[in-house]
Amino acid sequence: MEWGRIINRIGKYKMELAIFLVIPLIAVILSSLPADTRNGLKVNLLEFNVPTFYTATFVHEGFFTHFLPNISWYYLLTFTSYFLSRISRRTKWFNINFLIFFLIFPMISYSSLILVNRLFLGGKLPPSCGMSGIVSAILGLTPISFLAFIRESGIRIRNEPLFAMLPFLTSALLIPYIYQSLYLLLLLFPTVVVLVWYNRGNIVTVCRFLKKLSTQRFSHYLLAALSISLYFGGVVTIFPREIVVGGSSIIDIFTHYLGWITGFFLSYLLLLVEKRLKRDVLGI
Repeated sequence: MEWGRIINRIGKYKMELAIFLVIPLIAVILSSLPADTRNGLKVNLLEFNVPTFYTATFVHEGFFTHFLPNISWYYLLTFTSYFLSRISRRTKWFNINFLIFFLIFPMISYSSLILVNRLFLGGKLPPSCGMSGIVSAILGLTPISFLAFIRESGIRIRNEPLFAMLPFLTSALLIPYIYQSLYLLLLLFPTVVVLVWYNRGNIVTVCRFLKKLSTQRFSHYLLAALSISLYFGGVVTIFPREIVVGGSSIIDIFTHYLGWITGFFLSYLLLLVEKRLKRDVLGI
């Protein structure tokens, strides 16, 4: 009887087990293989070898320089978004995002990187590997998880799409490489100022909600505040300033930003789809 309960519980939380246990375990195993074996699992950026798109995701070069930063940010961002989604009763939405990140994003990111390498970089990039792109996608998911939490709490946001763009564009100001382009900074900064001014009512409403939440449900307040801090901290920490060639692998800007943009806009699109389904099908 006890074993039956355990099996039922495992079946109930199979996605959670896959996300928090199986995925990191696979990364540990593949990253611990001999160098020759690891090299065979990476993506050769001159050819479309679909199986390596998935094996390369879990392979890392260097424990302290590659694996540890990726897996640390993976757990921090995933735990935060997961528990915000649980509070918001959107665990299924969260799981769908993760399925897309791990099943579809490697196809998109590595195919795009191969094309960039062939067409614009003369095929000079070495084989690629690592979970950085997916970690960046989870980073993009984080503010949308916060938005879902706000929505479920009954806070009314005026013109939600523009409010959703606020953390995305504001965080873009923190990306180190932007400051190397004065024109891009001059273009982006006024846009953010206008967006902040337009959302000033929403910002006040959310700040009041968080202040009230800090005295009523401090654990929820702490989780919400942590999600905001991790998101902006992640933008500064995760994204590299330039392509870094190390040994036979690369840490590339392209995959990081593609993951970030995909995670942000895809998760918000799925949130809108869920809202429409509830309204049309359930009438709520």
